[in-house]
Amino acid sequence: MKDRISVSGIKAHGYIGVYDEEKRDGQEFVVDFTLCLDALKSSDRLEDTIDYSKAAAYIKSYIESARCDLIETAATDIARKLVKWRGVDGVSVTVHKPEAPIGFPFGDVSVTSNLVWSDVCLGLGSNMGDKRAHIDYAVDRLNACEHCRDVTVSQYYDTPPYGVTEQDDFLNACVRMYTYLTPAQLLDMCLEIERERGRERSLRWGPRTLDIDVLLYGQEVISTPDLTIPHVDMDRRKFVLQPLSDIAGYVIHPLTGKSIRRMLEEIED
Repeated sequence: MKDRISVSGIKAHGYIGVYDEEKRDGQEFVVDFTLCLDALKSSDRLEDTIDYSKAAAYIKSYIESARCDLIETAATDIARKLVKWRGVDGVSVTVHKPEAPIGFPFGDVSVTSNLVWSDVCLGLGSNMGDKRAHIDYAVDRLNACEHCRDVTVSQYYDTPPYGVTEQDDFLNACVRMYTYLTPAQLLDMCLEIERERGRERSLRWGPRTLDIDVLLYGQEVISTPDLTIPHVDMDRRKFVLQPLSDIAGYVIHPLTGKSIRRMLEEIED
C-alpha cells in the first residue's frame, strides 16, 4: 500500500467558468488533493518527504490566476503539475465549485482528476529505410514527452522477419518507462509517432518504417478491439523477449506468471 499525504478544503477565489459574470466577479472554489508516495522515510526531515504546504500554495495560486472555462481543466492542470514532483507516484485532485450557476439549491459540484505513474514496456521495430534513425526518433519523442519519465532503452538487435518472411531483416529494441497516460492514450501516442515516420498499414506483418507495440502496462490485462495487453504472443517471440530482457528481465508477465528472462531462457532452450 502506498503512503499518502492528503490536504482538503483549500479555499481560493477564482474566475473559472463559462459565463461572463463568473469571469468578471469570480467565486469561491475548494480543492482537495492526495499525493501517493513510494515510501515515507523514517527520518524527521522535511526534505525526506513532500512539502504539502508548497503543494497547497501552488493550488491556491493556480485557482486565483486561472482563466479557463471548466473545472475539469483546472483539476487536470493541477494534477499534471503535482504528479511531476520528485517522489510522487500518483495524485488525486478534486476541484469543488459550490457556487456553480445551476439555478436551484444543491449540495456541491466537483471534478476529480487521478494520475498515477505506471511502469510500461514498449516494443520498437523497423525494417525500411534508415532503421536505426526510425527507432532513435521514437526514443527521442518518448524522452521529450511531458507525460513520460525515466525512459530506458535496450540494445538494438538485428532479427529475421516474423510472419511474412520475404522482406528485409528488422532492427528491434524495447523501451521501459513510466507514464500517467491511460493505455488507450498511450496507444494513440504510439500510433502518432509511427505516422510521423511514414508508417503505412497495408500488410499484416509486412515491411514498416516504424512499429511501436505496447507490450506491458504494469500488471494489467486488457482486451479491447483496439488493444491487447500483454501483447499477443510476446512470450513466444525472441525478438521481443531478448531486448526486453535487457531492461526488464525480472518483470513478471501477468498471464504466464514468469519473468521476462525466464521466458527468454525457455525459448533459447
